[in-house]
Amino acid sequence: MDALVSAYKAYQGQTGPDEKQTAARRMRELLLALSPRDVAALQWDAQFLERLRALLVGTRAGLTVDESGVDASKVSALRLAVLKSSLGMLSTAGDAALSEGEAHGLVSTLAPELGSMVSSVDICEVVDAALELFEIDCPNACAVLELLPTALLLIGNMVGLLDVAADNGGTTTCQASDYCQGVMRRVCQHNWPAHSIAKVLVALRDYPLNQETLQAAVQKAVARAKLADVHDLPAVVHQLLMLAAKGCRDTVLLEVVRLFEQREAAVAADDPARRRLLEVEGSVLLHIDMAAKHDAELGQAWVRYLRSDSPHISSFMLAVSFVLASIQRFEQPATDALKALIVGALRDSAALTACPWLPTQHAQQPAQGASPVLGPSPAGLRDAVVLCVRNSAHGQGGIVQPMAQLAVALMEAGAGDKAACYLSDGSLDETSASPAAQACDLGTCMLLELFCAHKEFRRDIISMCHNRLIGAKDEAAAPFVRLIALLVRQEGAQVAEYLNDFKVSLENLAFLPPNAALSLLLAVWPLCRARRDVQDYLVMLLRKAMFSREVHARLLAARGFLYMIIEELKDPAVSAAFMAGGSEGQAGSSSQVPSMSQMSSLTGGPGGATLLHELMSFLRRCLSQQAEVRRALYEGMPAVLAADPSAQECIVEPLLPHFCQFYETNEQLTPPLKLEACARLQGETVRVVEPLQHLLAALRRVLRISADLPAGATEAGNFNFGTDLSDLDEDAGAAAQALQKRFQALRHRLVNCTLEDFSFDGSTDFSADQPAGELSQATADILLGCMEVAMEDLVDEITAPEADVAIAFSHACCGSIPTCLHHKLNAESTSGGAAVEGLGVDLESLFSQHQRLLDLAAEGKKGSKAKKVEGLTQAVGGRRGGGRPAAPAKAGAGAGAPPSLDRRVPALSVGCLCKLLGAISVDNARLKLARDTQFQTFVLSSTLRLLQACAASDTGAAIATGTAGSKGDRDAVHELLAVPPWEELAGPLFSAVQTVVLACAGQRVVVPKGEKKEKDPTEPLTQAAVKALEQLFKMGKTAAGVAELLRDVPLPDDATVRDAGFPTVQGLPEAQHVIAQRLPHIKQLLDTLVEHCCGKELEALCPCLQLVAGVLPGREAACVAGWAVKACEGASPQAQLGGAAKALVSLALRCASQAGVDPRHDSRSQPPGRDVALLQALAGELKQMHEAEDEAQGSDMFPVIQEGTAKSVMAVLVSHMESLLTNMDWVLAKLKVLMAAGKDCSLRQSNLRMQWERAAFERLRYIVESCGVMVETRILGATCESLLKATTHLYKTLGAAAKSQFAPKGVSQCSPCQAFQELVAAVNRCCTGQVYSFITDVHSNSLTENDAAAGNMEEEGGDEKAAKAARKRQRALATAASKARRESKLVPNLVFQIEDYEKQLIRLSKTGKMNLMLTAKRSTNRDFKLTLRDGAAPPAASEGQQPRQAKRACRVQPEVQQGEEEEGEGEGEEVNGDEEQEGDEMEA
Repeated sequence: MDALVSAYKAYQGQTGPDEKQTAARRMRELLLALSPRDVAALQWDAQFLERLRALLVGTRAGLTVDESGVDASKVSALRLAVLKSSLGMLSTAGDAALSEGEAHGLVSTLAPELGSMVSSVDICEVVDAALELFEIDCPNACAVLELLPTALLLIGNMVGLLDVAADNGGTTTCQASDYCQGVMRRVCQHNWPAHSIAKVLVALRDYPLNQETLQAAVQKAVARAKLADVHDLPAVVHQLLMLAAKGCRDTVLLEVVRLFEQREAAVAADDPARRRLLEVEGSVLLHIDMAAKHDAELGQAWVRYLRSDSPHISSFMLAVSFVLASIQRFEQPATDALKALIVGALRDSAALTACPWLPTQHAQQPAQGASPVLGPSPAGLRDAVVLCVRNSAHGQGGIVQPMAQLAVALMEAGAGDKAACYLSDGSLDETSASPAAQACDLGTCMLLELFCAHKEFRRDIISMCHNRLIGAKDEAAAPFVRLIALLVRQEGAQVAEYLNDFKVSLENLAFLPPNAALSLLLAVWPLCRARRDVQDYLVMLLRKAMFSREVHARLLAARGFLYMIIEELKDPAVSAAFMAGGSEGQAGSSSQVPSMSQMSSLTGGPGGATLLHELMSFLRRCLSQQAEVRRALYEGMPAVLAADPSAQECIVEPLLPHFCQFYETNEQLTPPLKLEACARLQGETVRVVEPLQHLLAALRRVLRISADLPAGATEAGNFNFGTDLSDLDEDAGAAAQALQKRFQALRHRLVNCTLEDFSFDGSTDFSADQPAGELSQATADILLGCMEVAMEDLVDEITAPEADVAIAFSHACCGSIPTCLHHKLNAESTSGGAAVEGLGVDLESLFSQHQRLLDLAAEGKKGSKAKKVEGLTQAVGGRRGGGRPAAPAKAGAGAGAPPSLDRRVPALSVGCLCKLLGAISVDNARLKLARDTQFQTFVLSSTLRLLQACAASDTGAAIATGTAGSKGDRDAVHELLAVPPWEELAGPLFSAVQTVVLACAGQRVVVPKGEKKEKDPTEPLTQAAVKALEQLFKMGKTAAGVAELLRDVPLPDDATVRDAGFPTVQGLPEAQHVIAQRLPHIKQLLDTLVEHCCGKELEALCPCLQLVAGVLPGREAACVAGWAVKACEGASPQAQLGGAAKALVSLALRCASQAGVDPRHDSRSQPPGRDVALLQALAGELKQMHEAEDEAQGSDMFPVIQEGTAKSVMAVLVSHMESLLTNMDWVLAKLKVLMAAGKDCSLRQSNLRMQWERAAFERLRYIVESCGVMVETRILGATCESLLKATTHLYKTLGAAAKSQFAPKGVSQCSPCQAFQELVAAVNRCCTGQVYSFITDVHSNSLTENDAAAGNMEEEGGDEKAAKAARKRQRALATAASKARRESKLVPNLVFQIEDYEKQLIRLSKTGKMNLMLTAKRSTNRDFKLTLRDGAAPPAASEGQQPRQAKRACRVQPEVQQGEEEEGEGEGEEVNGDEEQEGDEMEA
């Protein structure tokens, strides 16, 4: 062997060909002397590689030119023995095992020499030997794989069949590609060592892999990586990403995501192991980031996956997506795809809820992860996103910025959504929230978690909120203000480190919209409470806002100062303790600011008196501001007094002289109020200068709070605000007593005054189009409010205990009536009954004047145009509007415009309305006026308007946004801003409505149709009652909200429950349980109204019942639907229902749709859903009524369907069909996703698809049959156009259903399912032909209307009648032309959708080997011809007349030629041939 090595070195050293050939012969002689056994005896040592090279070079084929065949064969065998012997050394174990470097050197020596082998059998033997070493997991098995790429490349280049060794020792032949695939199959089928996965992947990168083999290798690597050590995973992922360059990039990423999902699930309960895994995930994400930067197709593949139909969602999948979003080229596409994915998953969840008839088993998973059809549930999606954000704190900081961008995008997507309903704790009610609101809340949650997890990103989050607030509207700013509020309240300690950043956000406080500014002020208040410097800064900003030119800025300043006072007075010791916790540097810098900014002095003194000195004196400026600012001050003063009773004098002291400016102190003069100073004309615009009714309401609340306080609680220190009371003959210490005296005197004088004293009579102009009329309305509104305040004061005293009533009546009398009369009344008031009697008389007098003023205003608006006589009203109006011209209104002063009397909100408080409603439902001997029908109507109408005002106001939403679920802060702000606690009205209102409806409606008599109905004085009462109840439930919104409203309503008795037939409510959630228990009450109201045919009341009660049933499960909703159906069946045929029929039918359909499928449903005998069966029955009754000889009789099954209600009922049916088709479109889209899965579809997915197909096509079949019936009713007008649109939508949906039956690419087409075949048969049988007839009727009716419009409509008479006829003719022509334009678009669209649907059927018939057009009728040939009016000949064109002008005398009329109908089995082939020919023409 040493001689061979020497000969090899000599061979390598020779340069000339002859010398080299001589050296080669010497080597070959030495090699021929060796045997394979000698080669196998070689051992590894330092000279082994040198000997190996000598052997390999010496055994090369063609080394010598004169080599014989025998020698060549021997050399080839010797070379094969060398290769096998060398490979065998790689399998050595123990101490003799080769090191990794030695093994690599050995393989590097062997690999280049494989190319000199000419025998495919030898090459295959080397490959088999290498595979055997790999399969026995030898120590250097991975190094063996480095030989295979060269060998496989050689084999792949061989042409023809390949000779390989057989098992019996001989040879056999096979294709080279098959052999290579077999080698790769053996590599992938072997269980790779867990510690060598990365090495195997390194070797596979050089292999000639196709897509199938590559996918198998990736799946094998991931499967083995599940068992590998966690620290080996980054290397494995790195090699997989390198391998992805060969293709299957999406597969590589998906397998990596699944790998870490399974590893996370395995260590979920082991916190240390989970933390180690998260750190490894951080390294993996870095590898993915680098790979995507160098391989753009990798990122594009993942973006395509995100945009696919149903991607898998998990925390690690989101982390991978965020990594790609951090790359500039993928930033926007990945963020948009993630946003669409999240919002789409939420919308799918909402759509699934709207389709209760669908089988929901396995349709959606509650936990993270994707489902066969839908993504995760909203809760599972939220968990996945939150988990991803929390995991980012463990070495995944590179994805923070993309997370924040996605969170902001989600928040902006849900900004301004009115459907966002937050519970009392500040959390979102996901059961009633829209997908946009849920996305917005999810974005807020993401930023909160990011703020907690990443300290270095907190300043960026605060700056992000600040930037989004600049120039934003209320709706756009609300999510970011809520985020600030949550940060301040939940992460106060961390937020305190970034106070300067929050101050930057507060700089724009005065420039924000009103509600956004209020929300931001409330959001940052906890910081002001805890940090003195922030509070000083806020005071400075509010001072600036007070001097702003904008009204809303001044309003914010007034509210801000009042809120600061109340919060400080609640517990000054706590505030001082919070402030003392600040740093010394902050305290020192703050102490340099004098006066108001000295927060330590603000909390000094008992009860916060020094605070009132500082801030109340500043608030006195508000008394000279606009009406809105004054009103805010009036509403906040009682809250200040409630917080600190010792502040009574300092509150009353500035209000008393201000009140006296509008009060006539001379009791001998009338009127007692100077209304002319409260509203003025500024040019042509009326402006309310003083909201006097709100001032009186505030004074009354202050006096009531003072009266309820214990003795000595209102004593205050010796201080005043410099108010000059000398003109009032009062001293500062008696301001409260003076105010009480004047208020009582005012109430008595209002009782004794008449409207003429206030210059209101029958000649007063109340027209809204004249400045004088607007001024009269504004003055009347103020006077009505003042009367209502006095009425409320009387009601409080009447309902007080008897002793208090006598004292109050005595005080009222002592204040303002002569002494002789006072003694007389005082004698009568010695008993409580007499006092109540006198107060009741005063209340009745005030109410009569109140109603008389409203009647005068109504009459004045009607007859204002006919009044020409100047009277007292004109003189007063001149005096009100005369004098010095008012200054022009400034910017923002438009907010002071007076409200219309028709929409005015009463000045009665919620507490007063509750007492009055209680007196209506329960007879109160003291409040006898509550028995009067007109007064009851006033109370219920006032309640309705108060509820409507609360629903229209955005103040409550702004407060909820700023307080972020803090109940204490929310209640304090509600009290400060006088937000009515309308929830307290629920119990009294429901009882009052129940009493009124059952008492008044039960006495009405059904008036037959055709007879004149006499006006019932109780109709306004019952209508106001039911409308108020409807408005109350609308404001409940959610199940929890409605349950809170009904909680105080007493439970129904057993008889009412039995009559309702309501199912048991056991097992329902707490909120739904409360609602279901009280629902028989509404059923009782429904039965009463239906029995006595109260149409207007039913129109309001049906939406109310629908709102309540909408928050209940399907079983309870089905019961409500049954109530509505019985009401439709039990209505009187002689009743004049009007809009009530529409309301009842809508209630029945919507509740039946919510109920879903009957659990006892049999698809062969019952429809999939109660609503489609009801829809079909109602459509059939409409058709039957239309075909009847006497159409005026109406329907026998549903008496609500009458001649007068047919169009409205048809409109409801068409609208419901549109909603059904919208849901069906979503279902078909999801079926398309399942069908596209093809062979990859699992058994569970296949079963779900079949269930959904059967349910959807059965339901669609009932819709088709209903549509076929509806188009035969021949109802024209606007409903006809709606029906055309709905029918177009139906055929578009049918086309989508046909497309869903096509097999995807690569899958053989099978026959359509049985449900689809039945659907097609139903369309061919009972819809398409009827639709074509309907189109013909529409055209005929259009032509008739055109003829009528273009006809001679002149009437005999003077010029006035001729002009009137001309105008009427022009209107008719314009209407006909507009209708013709609309139909010119609707009818062609419908025909196109029908033909497109039939085209899809023809294609499906060809591919599915089934004639779906067998029962179809031939399409209608729609040609045109010229027809002449009245059969006249076309006018001949004169010499100067153009031919086109001559054609204008003719008109184009469509002629519908209906082809022969061919049906039956005998003519099936002929029909099929015609349809195929038509389909080929359409495709061409």
